[in-house]
Amino acid sequence: MKFSGLTMEYVRKSGLLHPLLFNDPPEKLGMRMPNPQEFSILDVLKLVGGERRIEVFDVHSQQGKNMRLKKFVKYFRQSPSRRKNLLNSLSLEISDTKLSEQVIAPGFVRRIDWIDNVWPKELLARQKNLLKKSGWARSNNFSTYPKVQKYCLMSVANCFTDFHIDFGGSSVWYHVLKGEKIFWLIEPTEENLKLYEEWFLAGDHDSKFLGKLTKCSRVRLRQGETLIIPSGWIHSVYTPVDSIVFGGNFLHSYAIPTQIRISSLEDNIKRGKKYRFPHFKQIFWCFIAQIVRKCTHRLYHKKLSEEAHNVEGLNLVQVIDERTDEQMENDGHRLNSDGEEICYDELLGNAIDGSYTFNPIQSVYDNKDKAKFTPTKNYNIEFLRSIPPLVISGLPPLLNYAKRLLKLKQPEVIEGITRPHHLVEEFQALLEKLRQLGLCDDK
Repeated sequence: MKFSGLTMEYVRKSGLLHPLLFNDPPEKLGMRMPNPQEFSILDVLKLVGGERRIEVFDVHSQQGKNMRLKKFVKYFRQSPSRRKNLLNSLSLEISDTKLSEQVIAPGFVRRIDWIDNVWPKELLARQKNLLKKSGWARSNNFSTYPKVQKYCLMSVANCFTDFHIDFGGSSVWYHVLKGEKIFWLIEPTEENLKLYEEWFLAGDHDSKFLGKLTKCSRVRLRQGETLIIPSGWIHSVYTPVDSIVFGGNFLHSYAIPTQIRISSLEDNIKRGKKYRFPHFKQIFWCFIAQIVRKCTHRLYHKKLSEEAHNVEGLNLVQVIDERTDEQMENDGHRLNSDGEEICYDELLGNAIDGSYTFNPIQSVYDNKDKAKFTPTKNYNIEFLRSIPPLVISGLPPLLNYAKRLLKLKQPEVIEGITRPHHLVEEFQALLEKLRQLGLCDDK
């Protein structure tokens, strides 16, 4: 489609449910890209650093291995006849490098990306502070946010990536700076997702091309073109010529059910943590706290510190809540300067709220806690009526997901939310209000 047709109203109504292909210049999409005539893989080496360790995939075995960037660049620059193996670099995230300054995602992506609009800004700032202070964090690629927004993908000719779904059901923006790509795309219907799961677990991928087992679309992506792959779409990629691509992953409010469904599928196929969307559960907690705040003026997520915690070796302490009942009661019934009701435990410091312990203060929820909660009666009706129907349709599955998380030993509640059970009850009451207004018809 032409970018002129991609308005936020289009996004609100369509939910980015189908792939979009653009041949507009990057600046028209609100992107920033290097000049393809002047940019080469040597610029990647210069701006990222040759000592950076990256994972590359051997195309024939579809297995990954680690090597330094300078070694891969040397391999990439060889003539095809001298390349012993086909190596594909797909996971070089560049946000913390000088190359990041030359790459900006499409404007409409930045407007809906949860990392930009939901994840706490303090944790983004903390990442920079952490990298300055901690050699351990730098060498172990430790991150205080989902570091998935800017990838530089470097593929030599004839590379092939078999069918897969991007982690956490995240959507993808994908711009071919140099070269060409061919995609095979399969819609994430429930039938196709079950087929993919069976195909993946069977393991005999060489003899069974998934694209022949169900309806599959083929898309050729040429130099200068941009592709949006929606949440959950199953796809494989072939590289006909040496190529450099920039892209990124994003979660958003219009694809909540699919994002949760793909996370469940990843559980079923026992996808390792290394290949899961980082901080996936935590960012969903952020979204719940944000929409509850906008709808109820109740603040469940307190402001965090930008300072880095001591994460080396992750030596964590167990939290013991020694507040009196009176202190607990007083913590949750005050108004901040914006007239919002504070519903977190302010007496406790940021460092022990759960980002690294995954153990919220209200980890045990008994009758005593339950008796202290009363849902608000003061809703922001104007905001409720402004929520797009596609977003509202994702809230009931999100409530069920949050309830399931609270039953886990490690619900991975984001740092700063100290009363997750109360937050979920507030969220449930909010959904009931939407039903009363005729805005949610999931029953």
